[in-house]
Amino acid sequence: MDVDTRTTLPVRPRSLPGLPVLRRRAGEIQVGLDPAHAVVISDLPDGVVTVAGALDGTRSVDELLDEVGPADSDTLLALLDELEVRGLLVDAASTAVPARLTGDVTMSVLRTRGRDRPVPPAVRPDQVVVRGDGPLAVAVAATLAGAGMRRVHVAATGAVQPEDVGCGYLDAHIGLPRRRAARDVVRAVDPSVLTGPPRRGSASLVVLTDAVVPDPEAVAELVRHGVAHLVVRVREGTGVIGPLVVPGRSSCLRCADLVRAGLDPCWPAVATQLLGATQPVDVLSAQVTAALAAAQALRALDWFAGAGPRPPTWCGAVEIDPFTGVSRHRRWPIHAACTCGAKTRMT
Repeated sequence: MDVDTRTTLPVRPRSLPGLPVLRRRAGEIQVGLDPAHAVVISDLPDGVVTVAGALDGTRSVDELLDEVGPADSDTLLALLDELEVRGLLVDAASTAVPARLTGDVTMSVLRTRGRDRPVPPAVRPDQVVVRGDGPLAVAVAATLAGAGMRRVHVAATGAVQPEDVGCGYLDAHIGLPRRRAARDVVRAVDPSVLTGPPRRGSASLVVLTDAVVPDPEAVAELVRHGVAHLVVRVREGTGVIGPLVVPGRSSCLRCADLVRAGLDPCWPAVATQLLGATQPVDVLSAQVTAALAAAQALRALDWFAGAGPRPPTWCGAVEIDPFTGVSRHRRWPIHAACTCGAKTRMT
């Protein structure tokens, strides 16, 4: 292996945190457990197998080569190169991610198979606004903060109610303004998170939670400013995440209403009665829905940044019933009668 190839290797190689390096039989190792990610590498000398199982980032490439000796140096370099190409190595000399986020970074790399590695949320300029007056809003915001988002603002009105408790709000928060209580919950997860509101129209993503039918005026403002938004709610025990709306590019919430009205002519009358309504939600459904919503929000931000595939909530929604364990994907296509303009610009 030539010098140019070696310069692409990490200075101090470390196996992707949390991914086990296991011996299978003589001269063979397995990296990872899940068939979707695991790789088996054979025909390795004993010295290389030993080094592969101890890539903890404390030694440089040259030190590792000295350990195996000249006879096995090319084999070790080839192994390191393969692991690097697959995204299974990190550089301990430059990795600056909080220890609690090592699992998040590992899964981000595995899900993109080492390509287009997402930038850790903590070092991105993204700002997420979570808007909602129920338990989902604080649960989504706290989960995003826990996953490393540095800028999370909760836009909520009213005071915390007893039925809001259990997903982030505490009994001590009952009666306090939701916005203040949500800020305290987020900062309890990570005191470094910036919780102030963004400038109008500057949010990277707005997550609309809790309301069965979001406030049309709030949605219209987001569309007017071109702000991407993700709808999240629980419908009688079923968590619904989506659609993800990118104004002018994806289907919009009016597209979804037109599709619904085509299937049920009474939907407009029903929807009018549900405007802004927050349904009671059980804690388990709220927590599962919030976790999935936060994951889809981060995936959307990765996609906006050019890393990773388009999320399943694009022109669609993911529905999950925590009780039955059943999930489904529902399409919400662009409607020809909608004036959102996406029918001629979908990308």
